Amino acid sequence: MSSVTKAADNADSCKSISTDSANPRLGYSFGAKFLVAAQLTRRIHHDRVVNDLLNEFLRQRTYQKTFCLKLLNLARDRKAGWGTRCLAILMAEHLVLKLEPTDLESFDELFAQLNIKAAGGVKPSLLREGYSTTALRPFIREFQGRLARLNRIHGRIRGAATSEDALRDFIEVSRTECKLTLARYLFTPKEVVARIVKEVKVSDGVKDIDVGQYGFVDTEIARALKRLPDFEAGILRCLCEGSKIYWAADRANQRINSLVEYPLTTVVLVIKPPGSDHEFELKRAGRRGNNPFSVVYRRGGYRVTPSHRLDGGSMAWLLRYEGRSAARFSAIYRLVHGAEAPLPGYITRNTVYSIPSRVGPVPIFRYFNDPQVYGEGHTEMRAAMKDVVIALKKDEGRNLPHVAGDMGLTAEYISHDAPGQALLSGTSSFRIDKLGLYLSPAGAETYFKNYLQLDYTAAQAKQFADALLEEVLGVYDPPDLECDDYGRYVDAALSMTANRARADEIFLNLVRQIAEVWGTLLGIKGFSRGESFVPRNVGLRSVWEKGQWKVKRVCRGHDA
Repeated sequence: MSSVTKAADNADSCKSISTDSANPRLGYSFGAKFLVAAQLTRRIHHDRVVNDLLNEFLRQRTYQKTFCLKLLNLARDRKAGWGTRCLAILMAEHLVLKLEPTDLESFDELFAQLNIKAAGGVKPSLLREGYSTTALRPFIREFQGRLARLNRIHGRIRGAATSEDALRDFIEVSRTECKLTLARYLFTPKEVVARIVKEVKVSDGVKDIDVGQYGFVDTEIARALKRLPDFEAGILRCLCEGSKIYWAADRANQRINSLVEYPLTTVVLVIKPPGSDHEFELKRAGRRGNNPFSVVYRRGGYRVTPSHRLDGGSMAWLLRYEGRSAARFSAIYRLVHGAEAPLPGYITRNTVYSIPSRVGPVPIFRYFNDPQVYGEGHTEMRAAMKDVVIALKKDEGRNLPHVAGDMGLTAEYISHDAPGQALLSGTSSFRIDKLGLYLSPAGAETYFKNYLQLDYTAAQAKQFADALLEEVLGVYDPPDLECDDYGRYVDAALSMTANRARADEIFLNLVRQIAEVWGTLLGIKGFSRGESFVPRNVGLRSVWEKGQWKVKRVCRGHDA
C-alpha cells in the first residue's frame, strides 16, 4: 500500500491533531503530512509538485520572503500547470496577509516583484484598478484589505492543524481565477486570452462597420476602454483582434465565477479575468451542441418576440440599436449625475461569417441551407424561417427581389436578420432572478441537480452559498455552521450582525440606484418596453472602488 493510500485511510484520525508549539516537527509530521496526502488523493490526483508545495506551505507560520518569491516565480512559470500556478498565487496571498502593514521594506520588495512599484509608492495606473491612493502606507492598507476579502478561506489555514474541509475549500477557491488578486500581476493578457480560446469554439467574422453610426457611439466606446485598467484593456484588445466569433463549447463551463462561464439558462459567454472585478460578455454565443443557431417563430403555442427568433444568436441590426441606445443614455446619465451609468459598454461588433457545425466551420449561408450540415431538425427550422420572413416583410415593409427555392428563402432571411456578435464590458452574470432562486431554500438543489445535473455535498452547497453571498454583500462573514440544510445556512448567514448591516445598507443603496436610472430615463422622456428592467436583465456585481468593496446594479438588455 502506498503512503498516499495509507494517508487517505488515516485521514479521519488526522483531523484532531493540532500543532504543538513546543515540538512543531511532531505536529507537522502527524498532522499536515497525512492530511495533505489525503486531500491530494481526492483532489489533485497524486500530483507530486503540488503535494510538496502544499506541505511546504503548511509549514509557514509567518511571512517568509524566500518562499513567497518561490510562489511568485512558480505563478509566472508557463511550463507549470494552470491549476498549480493559481494555487501558488492563493498561497502567496495568504503569506502577504501575514505581513505587518508597517513592514514597508517587505512590501516595497513585494511590489517590485509584482512590477507595480513606483517612486514613493505604486504606479498611478493602479488607481484605475479601484485603489484610492498610490502613496505606500495607505496603499498597503487597501491592498491587504482587498486580499482580506478571502479571510473566510485564509483564516481556516492553520498549519498542521488545518482541517480537511479547510484545505479542500482553499484548493477549490484557487480554481476561481477572478478571486485571485495577485493573478493580474503574474499572468499576461495574451496568455489569459490563450486560455480563454482553449475553452471556446472560434470561427470567422467580419467587422460590422455602420457608416451611419453617430459620433457619440465611438466616443463612449473610447471612454469605456480608457477607463479600464491596463490588464483588462489588454485582454479586450487581444479578444478583438481578427474579428473572430466566439462560441460556447460543447462542454462549456457553467460553474459560477469561471474564467469563461456559460451562465445557466442563457446563450451568452461571460469572461471573468484573473484578479479582476470586471466582467466581459460575448452576446450571443450560441447553444451547445451541433446547432449553435436555429430559427424559431413559435414556442409553447405563442409567437416568439422578434429579438429571440434567431435562437442562440443576435441580429446585427439589433446589436447596432442596442449599442446606440446604451451610448446615448450613458452620455446623458453622466451629464446629469456626474457619474458613470450602470450600463455595460458595447466595445465591438462583428457579423458572423462562419459557424461551427457537425462537419466543422461552414459559411452561415450553407449552415442554414444544407440539411446535411444542419442535421436533425432542419425541416422544422426551415418552416420557422419561412414564417419569420413573412412576418418581417409585413412588419418592415421591405424585402429582396423574389427568388424562388431554398436559397432564395435563406437569402431573404439573412438580409433581415444577419447574425452578429457583440463584446460588452461591465456586465454581470449574477442576474436578479437567478440570485433570488439560488439563495432560496431550493437554491443548491436547483443549481446542482436540476441545472448541472450533478450530485453535491453539504460542503459544495456551502461553497456555493458563500460565493453568492460574497458577491451580493461585497464583504462577507460566513456563519460557523454546517450546511446540512441549505436554506437554514443562508438564513443564518444573513442574520449575522455584520452581514445584516451590510445587506440593509446595500439594499437601500440599490433602491437609490434604481430610482436614479428610472428617474433619468423618465426625465428625458425616454421609455422602455421592459427589457432593461426585468429581473433576468438586471444584475448585481461587487466592485473594488476607492479602496473598498461596493455592490452595484447593472442594467442590461437595451433592445427596448
